[in-house]
Amino acid sequence: MRDPICTALHRLGVYENTQGYYAARAAISVALQEPESLLMVTKWLYPEAAKQCGGNWQSLEKNLRAAIADIWKNHPEGLQALSDAPLRRKPTASQFVALLASALCAGDMD
Repeated sequence: MRDPICTALHRLGVYENTQGYYAARAAISVALQEPESLLMVTKWLYPEAAKQCGGNWQSLEKNLRAAIADIWKNHPEGLQALSDAPLRRKPTASQFVALLASALCAGDMD
């Protein structure tokens, strides 16, 4: 069976050759395993995800922002479909991770 995180990212147009793909996959994985990490993204979620990617939390966040910018430019309706409220601007890195983790938990990405 295909990894649901990979499927969700692919549906948003983020593939393995996209900058930020691995950062997003790692961050969403941490958020799904430890939802409380979303309360302390720079102290808990990003450092834990950065360990999986072999970098530091600042580079992980930068790569997340690159992936979000790409999605916002090419597929904003995909993000909007996941949100309960209108997205008037591009989500921050932590909002993006929370949005996808929530959608995956709710089964909205099936």
